[in-house]
Amino acid sequence: MPTPFHRMILTTAFCGVLSFSAQTGAAENESRYGTWNDPNATPATASQDVKSLLKDLNKLIDEAEQARAADRMFLRDLKDLAARYENPWSVRIFSDDFRDGDYIRNPQWSVKSGKYWVEKGYGLRSEVTEVSQADTQAPAKKVSKEEMIISIFGAVLNQNKKSKTQAPPPQTKAKPALITARTHITNAFSLTTQLSSWNVQGRFEIGVTQGISGSGYRLAYSPGANGAKSVLELIKVTSRGQSVIDQVSIAALEDKRTHALAWTRTNDGMMKVSVDGTSALNVRDQSFRDAFNGLQLTSEGADVIVKSITIMGTR
Repeated sequence: MPTPFHRMILTTAFCGVLSFSAQTGAAENESRYGTWNDPNATPATASQDVKSLLKDLNKLIDEAEQARAADRMFLRDLKDLAARYENPWSVRIFSDDFRDGDYIRNPQWSVKSGKYWVEKGYGLRSEVTEVSQADTQAPAKKVSKEEMIISIFGAVLNQNKKSKTQAPPPQTKAKPALITARTHITNAFSLTTQLSSWNVQGRFEIGVTQGISGSGYRLAYSPGANGAKSVLELIKVTSRGQSVIDQVSIAALEDKRTHALAWTRTNDGMMKVSVDGTSALNVRDQSFRDAFNGLQLTSEGADVIVKSITIMGTR
């Protein structure tokens, strides 16, 4: 049987819904057209209303607990409800701390390029593979006996001629080390990782992707060289290419200590990034509205060790 406190909560919520519906209906009846609003603008009023509601709700719960004015199970349910709105990412999607020394099973990672291994006591580490242009050239075709004889005679005739120039050594280029994991990631997610950076060079990326094309978002870290500050970038990758959504300079992470990187995305496309609990990026982008189906790590010459990575999603 409902207690007076139960009835108070339900009556307050019901009146709030009726009031909101009445205001909405009145606004709709005033005019056929409304004022244009930027779809990419942050709905500040709605966000503040929700925060105020949660604050008041938590206050009522605390008062009810102290006065023992409601059933404990009912209060627990109210706490869970408030927690879901304060932290919507309640479903664990992906988690790996590499303590088992293996990245091939549970969960399964797949190396696409470069080299990856688990360094005991530290985490997942990568190595960039240098590819020579000579290795990428087409294989040499077979030479006939006649062509071989002609080349020998040519060498004999020109044996007294010394070449003044030498052929340049074959050029090499670094191929990024790329590792991926297939997993369903809700459009709104919370990604946290612990990592350490050991050299002031290269670039390291964490990305959530859609499909086989690799479209999605990338969070890129570039260590600062020669006294310059390090840079954190949030990048959007589509079929048209990639573009930087936002970027910020941060303190260098090359102290060989473990740092916490947190990246969240809400249902309205608001993305926030923090480093060791300090806010770094705060931007909204709604280019991708569907769920993601892949996680990837990319290292372009950087020496970053990933100690752990966890992704939480919504229901």
